[in-house]
Amino acid sequence: LIHSALRSWQSTLTHKPAAADNYFNVLCAALKFGVSRRRLADNFAIGIPDLYDIGRRARIVWTVQDVELFVRTAEELGLPTVADAALLGFETGLRPEDLITVRTDHVFRYELTKRALKVTRFGNRYYATIPRTEELNVVLTRCRRRHRQPGVDTLLVKNNGEPFLDFQLENAVRLVRRACGICYMDPVTGQREELHLRDLRGTFATRLLATTDLTDKEIAEVMAWSPRWVARIRRVYVNDLDHIEAMGRRWQSQPADPAAGNLL
Repeated sequence: LIHSALRSWQSTLTHKPAAADNYFNVLCAALKFGVSRRRLADNFAIGIPDLYDIGRRARIVWTVQDVELFVRTAEELGLPTVADAALLGFETGLRPEDLITVRTDHVFRYELTKRALKVTRFGNRYYATIPRTEELNVVLTRCRRRHRQPGVDTLLVKNNGEPFLDFQLENAVRLVRRACGICYMDPVTGQREELHLRDLRGTFATRLLATTDLTDKEIAEVMAWSPRWVARIRRVYVNDLDHIEAMGRRWQSQPADPAAGNLL
């Protein structure tokens, strides 16, 4: 009965599926705690599927040209710190809530490591560990040069040196996006979709899945996902041919085994 009531409540939140899934993730974690303390007999939220359709936005990605136009427009509007956010998201794939809370002490010599704020349905929080590429180092240097108020240690700051609040960054991104007119055009349907800051996460994941031969476990460590989730979205984010091509490149890089003989 309670499970059915939760499903009914979920059906009223279809207009904001991602937010609804976050609600249920927190609820499931709270119920799990209640069960572990023997205050509840069962976790009634287990088994309720997500509303957010990963396939719907999986292919909505920012191109390099989109990012460049966004950055240029943000700087023309006097919002260079909003450009910082787009660049940092493009090079790390962090969720917006993690972008505005990542601190300078999360940056190490070879990697950026941050515990994700998002709690999974089973009460877990994963660490995102992003290697420091040359491109990411350029963005980190850019962010560190910003004026900060005393005691502020977040990588991203507003023009006044204070940290962003989530709604402030989203509003600023929306302002710049409308000014530059960037959008995603579905190549099959021709449908136009707005580009959100959160879509930079999918953009980064797409690059990892389609242009590298990283394993699911390695990508999970970078994205703060579970390996099972990576395996699931691999089928959505990239074409099978991309994955086969990556495997082919890996095989070709291996030294030949003389004992195997010539199979042709």
